[in-house]
Amino acid sequence: MFFRAFVIGAASLLCSNLAAIAQIDSESMGDMDAWGTGYLTDAEPEFPASLWLGSDNANLLNLMQALEPTAMTRTERSLLRRVILSPARRPEGDLSADLLLERARLMIALGEADAAAALAPHLGDAGAALEADAILIDLDLASGNEATACGQMTALNATGDYWLKLRAVCAVLRENYSGAELAVEFATAQGLDDPWFVEAVFAASGDLATPPQARFDSGLNIALSLHAALPIETATTAAAKPSLAAAAVSHPRLPKFLRQEFAQIASEDQQISGKAYRQILSEDLNDPDYIVANEIELALQTLDDPIALTDAQLENLTQALTLSSQNNLARFSATARLFAPDIKRLATTPESVAHAVLFAKAALAIGDPDLALTWLRAREVDGEDDPFEVTSLKILALWLGADIGEGSHQAIQNALVGVAMTEAQSKRAADLLAMSAGLGYSLGPDARSVLQAHNSDHSELTPYRRLGLEAAVQSGAIGEAALLVLAETRGEPETLSSADIAALASVLRSIDAEDIAIGLALEASRFWHSEASDAP
Repeated sequence: MFFRAFVIGAASLLCSNLAAIAQIDSESMGDMDAWGTGYLTDAEPEFPASLWLGSDNANLLNLMQALEPTAMTRTERSLLRRVILSPARRPEGDLSADLLLERARLMIALGEADAAAALAPHLGDAGAALEADAILIDLDLASGNEATACGQMTALNATGDYWLKLRAVCAVLRENYSGAELAVEFATAQGLDDPWFVEAVFAASGDLATPPQARFDSGLNIALSLHAALPIETATTAAAKPSLAAAAVSHPRLPKFLRQEFAQIASEDQQISGKAYRQILSEDLNDPDYIVANEIELALQTLDDPIALTDAQLENLTQALTLSSQNNLARFSATARLFAPDIKRLATTPESVAHAVLFAKAALAIGDPDLALTWLRAREVDGEDDPFEVTSLKILALWLGADIGEGSHQAIQNALVGVAMTEAQSKRAADLLAMSAGLGYSLGPDARSVLQAHNSDHSELTPYRRLGLEAAVQSGAIGEAALLVLAETRGEPETLSSADIAALASVLRSIDAEDIAIGLALEASRFWHSEASDAP
């Protein structure tokens, strides 16, 4: 939700895009506003306004409806954001209204309810069914802005289960318990079927001997659980969406352990900064009576202690990073951002250089390839004993734009081939070189020989599907090509072969999404796992 929307109106479209002039007779101003509005941040690249050109609407609709953003990786969501939130000309032909509705649905799934709310007036009854306004109000409740949320209830005068619940919750927040119970009875008569909610409202009024456990899976439930002081022994945030989590971290009355859990969810989706995440985790660490709960808190406590021993700082930092590296890239990246200031200022002593590979991986995870290269070079100078892993990570640093100075990609290629001593390392080298080729790097004769010696053992991207991707690119069907890439990765790019990733990366580069191509290759490489260089 923390993405600033900017509007490109019909007038600017007429000035900046001559191709749109021909469409004015056939498109209403509302159509142009609905499709021609962009919602990306200033830092995010856009696709061109012609991204839906040359595609069949039924095919586009099928591709969109098959997507589930909550199951996507960070890179996949970045690609979907670019497709859905870029300003565009309205798709020609039938089903354009259905496509606009699907665009709004995906906005909501991406946490962009404000963008979906802006589209709602163009969608008729279907727009009302999306309840984007309800999501925005729910985020206000999640962040503790209860007066703002309840103030909008009367103004919008909407109907449906959410609004029936909101009336009851707002009555509870005003301590109008008789009104809350009447609202619940009315809602039940209207077909509301939520036993937990009914019990929670009656518990708030004191009319229930055994209150239910608190729930924190929506702004409504957060507000009701806190005001009713429901027991939180089994409370969980596991089902929370990142947008809800990012809002909830600012709630002034949320218990600390829940704020920390929400902060982790939001940080993994990069909806709060590493600095904000660190502030939340560090709130009680200076209390001498506080008992740290995990390795991350222990590392933060020692790193913030000016009299802590360097050995203890280093040990706790590496332990926290190592444990997080056993999870997905989102978790490892969140932890790396948390400790980024410490990794950057850490002196390259023999003790720290022993962990240089781990620090280089953390630097790659936060998108700092030059910092990664600094640690890798320090490891080389210190006589590192695993040249293959160091050289493998140099390839990734180069993908991210590291300044390799006297080196070149081909020199690193040759070095990688030369230090691959085992069959597993040779296969790993082939995978990295294949993805490098997909990212546009030319391969020398030694690298090509490695690829020829290691045929991919599986491929999800069939020849016809690959041809379909290439044909979409050749036809200028940018949006279709991007959606086809997402149809192939399906939330698990690491399960695809390196040849498949190379092909998809090549497609992404062809539609000017090179940053997405690099992110996809990094996710597929599983570089953050300690067993990456030993993968069979």
